[in-house]
Amino acid sequence: MLENSVWKQYNSKSIHEVLVANYGVQNFEINDDESEIFTILKRDLTKKELKYFAMVSAEIEASKIQETLHVEDEEFEKIKKKMSVKFRRNKLKEALRGRSKE
Repeated sequence: MLENSVWKQYNSKSIHEVLVANYGVQNFEINDDESEIFTILKRDLTKKELKYFAMVSAEIEASKIQETLHVEDEEFEKIKKKMSVKFRRNKLKEALRGRSKE
């Protein structure tokens, strides 16, 4: 599933590794099923946020990301801020850990 995904288009790293580093947690605390993680991210992030996350994780410079997303400075900042907020939400954290709150 991930072979043709936006993640693999920009990033050769494992989504699991990036999230473990992003959240500063142990390997076992984040679900290790790459396809499931990608499905969760696709569900909770917009297409632009997901593409932004993939490109930032691949350490692509901001100007190149902005050009690829076809957005102006103001919208680019909104994307960064919204994505950051979503990653701090408990709902997304719990889903990525493999145990959703219901």
